[in-house]
Amino acid sequence: MLMPERAKADTILQKYAKNFSDEIETMQKDLQGKIQTYQSSEKTMTDAMKEVKAKEIQDLQARIEAVQQSAQDKVSQKKQELYTPILDKADKAIKEVAKEKNYDYIFDASQGILYAKDGDNIMPFVKAKLGIKGDAGLVAPK
Repeated sequence: MLMPERAKADTILQKYAKNFSDEIETMQKDLQGKIQTYQSSEKTMTDAMKEVKAKEIQDLQARIEAVQQSAQDKVSQKKQELYTPILDKADKAIKEVAKEKNYDYIFDASQGILYAKDGDNIMPFVKAKLGIKGDAGLVAPK
């Protein structure tokens, strides 16, 4: 949260997402216009024309839903693209500080363990104590 790169990434992501929301908003206005036109002209339309206009509305609704889903996916992908290097940089710094200061663990109350020193696999000893056979592992700091 405190890294300066985050503010720039936030701005880029917001602009990127706004492009999609603007496009979707335009499509929704177009849809509302088509619905209003349909409703106001419905009584004078032939059955064939009603069917054609209803199909246009349904197709536009389907396109809006597809664009919304695509936008969500693309924004999520862009977010990952922007934030991964920032998170990697923070993770690297945390690990370097942990090693420099000889910490065994570093915790963040909201995220759990941020760093854990390499340790021994104690699972074989625990399994033997419990009389269990299997492959899972527990690690204890050295």
